[in-house]
Amino acid sequence: MKHRKYRRKPARKTWNPVWLWVAAFLPVYLVLSGKDGYLGISAFKTKLLYGFSAVLLGISVIQLCSDYRRMSRQRSGNDAWKEILRPTPAQTAALLYLLFTLLSASLSPFGKHAWYDDVCHENAVTQLCYVLIFLSVSRWARPTRALAYLVLICIVAHNAVILLQQSGENPLGYYPPWTNYEKVQTRPDFLFLGMSGNADQVSAVLSLMTPICFGVAALDDKMPVAIRILAVPLGSICVYELIEIDVLAGVVGVACGLFLSAFVLVRARRRTKAFCLLGLGAAGSGAVWYLWTCPTNIRFFREIHSILHGKISDSFGSGRVFIWRQMLRRIPDQLWFGSGPDTVRKTGLIPFRRYDAGGKLVAQAAITDAHCLPLEILYTQGLFALCSWLATVGIVLAPWFRRKGRTTAAAILGAAIVCFCFTMLFDFSSVIVMPFFWVALGLLEAENRAAKRMR
Repeated sequence: MKHRKYRRKPARKTWNPVWLWVAAFLPVYLVLSGKDGYLGISAFKTKLLYGFSAVLLGISVIQLCSDYRRMSRQRSGNDAWKEILRPTPAQTAALLYLLFTLLSASLSPFGKHAWYDDVCHENAVTQLCYVLIFLSVSRWARPTRALAYLVLICIVAHNAVILLQQSGENPLGYYPPWTNYEKVQTRPDFLFLGMSGNADQVSAVLSLMTPICFGVAALDDKMPVAIRILAVPLGSICVYELIEIDVLAGVVGVACGLFLSAFVLVRARRRTKAFCLLGLGAAGSGAVWYLWTCPTNIRFFREIHSILHGKISDSFGSGRVFIWRQMLRRIPDQLWFGSGPDTVRKTGLIPFRRYDAGGKLVAQAAITDAHCLPLEILYTQGLFALCSWLATVGIVLAPWFRRKGRTTAAAILGAAIVCFCFTMLFDFSSVIVMPFFWVALGLLEAENRAAKRMR
């Protein structure tokens, strides 16, 4: 009896309109800054984000209709819609985050400024775009090798612009004609660099790029050897730039994130990891004892020495302690729903002032953000929104901590998100940077879903 031969079904394509949207969004949003360069980068990026989000919304509606048409052939219309619209736990948490954010904006005493403001651009409409990006990308996009090549090209371009600027050039015309990188060093409030503007934002972008480079080099054995070899110096340049621009938020974030990633991703016996933790604990205890007994000339370690002795100045952390203290005093009065998205500037906080050794005022700036993303969400959007945001990130990252079913793409994306989250404990959120985080989070959730289906 002859057996019937079945043709093998072709592999399902990993690219689709949402994937193409991601492939177009990443380089365009990173490079373009508008005709005003750094002077208008935030406003231009906001318009660009809204435009891309409108396109993504249209694509998502078409994708939903296409999914319904396909599934309605197998089940009734109501069952098809229930299956299509059923969110994952992470997507549910993101929707709750959006719900509490919109509720916070509705209850805000600052009215329309919570919905849209042309100063910081982290308002309720922008948060809506973030969640839309996460939901669409996590449902229909996948991290592919083609996307990895594109990201590496973006990292090369980003670092090339920084290196050229530091050599005195003005590529792409980001700086005004009358200045360059050397001149802006004398103005702390005008420290622009790279494709992201403020040096703090550059450090946040680099905290995403650094683990991607090292992850490709160390983990992706299917990537061409030449690419893996080139990824090592590319990641090293990212680390060099983090140190060169002297933003401790990025340095500390990447250091902590890479260490945690190595501990999670490196295959070793539990006993070996336990010994490593004990050794690290002993080294950390020794470092704390040394800093407690011996003050140094390095500002960061000198501040730790003072903190260990119970002396905490408002100037510590480049004024972050001053900002945090003011916010923490006001949080109990607006605990549940905050003051409204992106309304820190409106809440009447005392401006930050910096003085030199002679007592002369050298810098003064209004406080527009918390320089700590969780505290920012708690202060402006409330406790419910913060818990929902933490749940979203935690649910997406949970499979990353388990070896079983973890793909190479998930390992790299998880490391990037972990480094970014550590950095954002001391950095401020911005429409310039946060879309990259939500895209990465969506891609990791999509990879987790795909890995779960293949089990």
